[in-house]
Amino acid sequence: MTKGVLSGWSGWFSRVLEGKDKETRNAVSRNFKGGSLMTWAAFGYRGSSPICFISHKTNAENYIELLDDVLIAFAEENYGDNFTFQQDNAPIHTANKTKQFFTERSIDALDWPALNPDLNLVENIWGILSNNIYRNGRVFETLKDLKIAITEEWTKIPPDTLHRLISLLQFRLTEVM
Repeated sequence: MTKGVLSGWSGWFSRVLEGKDKETRNAVSRNFKGGSLMTWAAFGYRGSSPICFISHKTNAENYIELLDDVLIAFAEENYGDNFTFQQDNAPIHTANKTKQFFTERSIDALDWPALNPDLNLVENIWGILSNNIYRNGRVFETLKDLKIAITEEWTKIPPDTLHRLISLLQFRLTEVM
């Protein structure tokens, strides 16, 4: 999961303030009121799932609901029952309820080292998506506009980008061992 914000990933700007004593100092301020969207998606060699927007604090129960509603359909359509799921070690991913969900549905989930974004391919996809969404300093007036942009850019990620990332995983695994 990742978060997109109205004013870009950083969303901050610097300005010079001049006080009564004519001393200048730098201040950092937020560009806009802010606002963000939490997103989730999956991908594999054969394509990507729909992108999902999460409007509430995520816990194991609603994460499992998301997996049941989106992941299972995507995986079965593209891979039948022959797939392995990768996720990081966020608490909702390692919760007993989540593990039980995978066991009950016979889903293989990779054991994954904590805090290892170099191996988590979806982090690369989020980076690509972010670059495309906020290209040329683009900002958004509403969360609806941001949601539309995220959805449009998600569908534009070409299959060869997914293929290239997946093919590099073996190299990355070798490098960290």
